[in-house]
Amino acid sequence: MNKLKNIVSNLPSIAWVILLPLGIFALIGGIIFLFFIISSVEGAASVIILIAGIFVIRGSDSINVKGVKEKSSGFMVGVGIVFFALMGMAIDQPGNFIYNKPIEVLFCPAGTYLSRDQIVSHPLPERTDITQDFDCVDSTGNAATSIDMWNVILVRFVEYVIIGYILIGLNKLFSKKIKDDNLFVTK
Repeated sequence: MNKLKNIVSNLPSIAWVILLPLGIFALIGGIIFLFFIISSVEGAASVIILIAGIFVIRGSDSINVKGVKEKSSGFMVGVGIVFFALMGMAIDQPGNFIYNKPIEVLFCPAGTYLSRDQIVSHPLPERTDITQDFDCVDSTGNAATSIDMWNVILVRFVEYVIIGYILIGLNKLFSKKIKDDNLFVTK
């Protein structure tokens, strides 16, 4: 660590003139790339939200100063679930094959299947809007029914509420398993 600190502190100013703009471009490019991936690759946002939820729930096991695990109140768990569901609903608009199946079952008539497309528009200079278009398509490829985005949002919210509770349940099960395994460890 000290060696790295010495290298960084001894860099000449010309190196910083090159490195700082490259870092800024990399940060901005990374954000743009992330938005592109989230909006256009089916399932990417689902995976990102799921991983974030796992880390937040695993990290929310609070330990007080005495090393005793504190129990979260029902209100705080509810706030966490609602926040998780709102973020999932807002960010994961494309969904994935599994998350979009309930939309197909609920809103597509018999003999049709769900098709998701993107509508890219440029309403103002230097602004790009990407919206999701969910349609029920018949066997010939013609759109039979268009699904209102509010219906998609409602289904996605309910899905993320369910996923949030599943993650909490798996966390409790995982924590209990670790606790039970540690009971047999001799010190």
